[in-house]
Amino acid sequence: MLLAAAAAYSQTLKTTVLADGSTVGLPPYWWVAAQNPGSMDLKGPRGEGISLGAALPVYNSPPGPAIGAYRPMVAPCCDPVRATYALAPQIARGLRAARMPAPELRRVVASQPASAPSGQAAYLLMELDLNGHKIRPAAGIQSCRP
Repeated sequence: MLLAAAAAYSQTLKTTVLADGSTVGLPPYWWVAAQNPGSMDLKGPRGEGISLGAALPVYNSPPGPAIGAYRPMVAPCCDPVRATYALAPQIARGLRAARMPAPELRRVVASQPASAPSGQAAYLLMELDLNGHKIRPAAGIQSCRP
């Protein structure tokens, strides 16, 4: 029975052309929900989501006065777990200000060190609360050197 169920789903990736002319292979029923140079958000058929290449500048102290509503992200250097705890509420505030769903970080479940060209990096498994639903995203976090 299990083999028959596995055979019913194609494992072939479909080639999707991005706005810049590059291509990505996606599983059946997945689609590109958003894309920017160097990053994209993917959505799956059961509500799954993946962000690839997302990056944002983070400072270890405020770089100067705020410009209008823009507030730069600030987090301690260089431990990715400590930085994640500091950044999560700042990211949630920005999402709420943009009237987007804002998950709340409950805890970092696991952390695995990862290699990085500079600074420290880790793969994190987190537990978030999104409108009363527990979600468990994984992320690769890199902090640059101080």
